[in-house]
Amino acid sequence: MIPAGNYEYSILRDGISAEAEIIKRDAKSNLVLLKFQQNNLPVVSFGSVGDLRLGEKIILVGVNAEGPASRMVDLGFVKGLSEKSFSASFEKENEKFSGAPIIDIGGEVVAMAQVSGNSNVQIITAEEIKKFLEQ
Repeated sequence: MIPAGNYEYSILRDGISAEAEIIKRDAKSNLVLLKFQQNNLPVVSFGSVGDLRLGEKIILVGVNAEGPASRMVDLGFVKGLSEKSFSASFEKENEKFSGAPIIDIGGEVVAMAQVSGNSNVQIITAEEIKKFLEQ
């Protein structure tokens, strides 16, 4: 859940910390848009659920939310697919990720995920993210 108060957010990139401000939030979708006071940040491209195929390999990239922060990569596959959403299964069932992007084999972000220790993957599709950004 997104905290309701005003919190300070920052990113650490190449050993340099950059602060961010909250531009907007949506508690229903659990999304928040942050504006970082830094230039030349990397840009990602969004894919589409419509381009995914059942059984397709996907990659989850994130930070372990429990214990010492460490980068994590997990391989998975699309196990359920509908017109507007999909479900996934990943190898590292005991890991917890926080705000992790799910990337297709073409390198595009198709969703963001929150993974609990029991492998329950909550997926926010790229379409939902784009809709949030356009509001």
